[in-house]
Amino acid sequence: MRTRHIFSIVALLALCLALPARAAEPVGKVSRLQGKGLVVGYNTVTDLAVGAPVRPGDTLVTLADSLAEVSLADGSSLTLAQATVFALDRYEFGPDKSVAHAALRLVGGAFKAAVNKLGQVREPDFVVRTPLATIGIRGTTFWGGFLRADKFGVMLVQGTGVYVQSEAGKVELNQPGEGTWVNLATGALKPVAQWTQQEKDMAYATVTFK
Repeated sequence: MRTRHIFSIVALLALCLALPARAAEPVGKVSRLQGKGLVVGYNTVTDLAVGAPVRPGDTLVTLADSLAEVSLADGSSLTLAQATVFALDRYEFGPDKSVAHAALRLVGGAFKAAVNKLGQVREPDFVVRTPLATIGIRGTTFWGGFLRADKFGVMLVQGTGVYVQSEAGKVELNQPGEGTWVNLATGALKPVAQWTQQEKDMAYATVTFK
């Protein structure tokens, strides 16, 4: 009960801070859902549902024992683990690739991102901010989040790499299976290393639909 209470407070604060100045046009939709969740947008709070549109400024919340997958306009996808709060602060993609920007934000929980066309522009601008570090992406698939309340990490699943940057430093993940851990107290990044199979399995389990 205590964990759920803390999560409810964090989620409520995130929702209050995430409201945009006005409603924007949809840039994607919920493509898969297991369990329940919320979409908080401009003066609206609606249930997560397959086919529901998502817009820049929306905050997505999954509840306990729930997972959600979101498909974006460039073909990228986001999979949100249970008890996750994730904000789409900014997302722009032009079919001719002349406009390509994404600024996303993990407030709590865990997620997997598979970046498609937006990561293929000459200078990709795709970042995910987290409570501990910023993750910058080139065309790739990666996992990031809390494996436990005291353990936050980022792992490259496949693709051309990501960087993880905090106030204490910056590292790059270039090989599938490589990851780093962030010290919750100092923001220090552990040296890049292949995650153990147990660590990989734990990460994958958080974003795997039943």
